[in-house]
Amino acid sequence: MLSTFCAILHPPAPLVRARPAGKQSCRPECDAIPVITMRGRTLAIRPVTPRDTLLLADLLARLSQRSAQLRFFRPPMSREAIWREAERVADGNRRLHAALIATVIEDGALRAVALAELAHDQGDTALAETAIVVRDDYQQEGLGHMLAQFLIRLAMLRGVATLRVDMLAQNQATIKLVHRLGLSYTAQTHRGETTALLELPQELDADGRA
Repeated sequence: MLSTFCAILHPPAPLVRARPAGKQSCRPECDAIPVITMRGRTLAIRPVTPRDTLLLADLLARLSQRSAQLRFFRPPMSREAIWREAERVADGNRRLHAALIATVIEDGALRAVALAELAHDQGDTALAETAIVVRDDYQQEGLGHMLAQFLIRLAMLRGVATLRVDMLAQNQATIKLVHRLGLSYTAQTHRGETTALLELPQELDADGRA
């Protein structure tokens, strides 16, 4: 996973003003990239590891009721459910699942402020579902768009041709994000839930961009 992430360290342009915090070299040992949000805040994006369960649980526990509902289609989870969800993401099957986490130092402690997931369909690995959640106080800073761009490139490197995004029909932020990615897609809404299918380019360019 780390070698795959090293291959996509140079973020694609444009990044909605969010940008890399300095040019990064692509070294085998690299596992994170520093980025700057639209509000000028610096954080790091890297692959999720099995050691991130506590970070992920803290992120989920800090989501507002609305953010939790938009991401999980249900009211805020119990502590036990939050922990199970964090364990699921941290310990996911690496062949069928990949996840990126955005972290920041707050009051001397490392905290997660966003999570992006990619889950292959078990019957067709060329189809994958994606989901992104950003902590409320880091929303509207270009972070979701940046993570989506990373996920697209990661998905292509993993052989994905079609990305599926499930969302509540009221989730205007995700609907706008899908539209702004500039990919060909179709969307259908049924009983208050919208499913968008995004078609990915067949290959990356010489710079590793979609």
